[in-house]
Amino acid sequence: MGARPFAAFWRVFFPLSLPGVRSGSLLVFVLCLGFYITPAALGGLRDAMLSTFIAAQVSSSFNMARTAASAFILLGIGRGHAVPVRARSLRYPARRGTTCPKISARFVAFIRRARSLFE
Repeated sequence: MGARPFAAFWRVFFPLSLPGVRSGSLLVFVLCLGFYITPAALGGLRDAMLSTFIAAQVSSSFNMARTAASAFILLGIGRGHAVPVRARSLRYPARRGTTCPKISARFVAFIRRARSLFE
C-alpha cells in the first residue's frame, strides 16, 4: 500500500516466512542428527562408520586433507545412490491427482488378500 520494496519485505514477507524457516531448520537438524547418531549407535565402539570417522577426524586431529577426502568419498556414495533414484523418478513422472496404475493394482490386490484372511 505504498511502502518501499525493502520495507514491505522486512515488515510483511520476512515475518511471514519465519515459521517456515524454523520448521525447515528443525527438520534438517533432526535428519542430520539421525544420520550422525544412528551409525554411532549401530556401529558400536569398535566399528567406525564414515560419518563418525569424519567427525572424529575434525574433532581430534584436524587433518583437513584426510577429512576432505573422506567427505568427498561420502558425497560420492550419496550421489551414487541418488542418481538412479532420480533417473527412475524422471522415467515415471507422477501426474497431478493420479497414482501409478501398477502400484494401485498391487495395493488393491494386497488389501483384498489381507481382508480375506481376517474374514
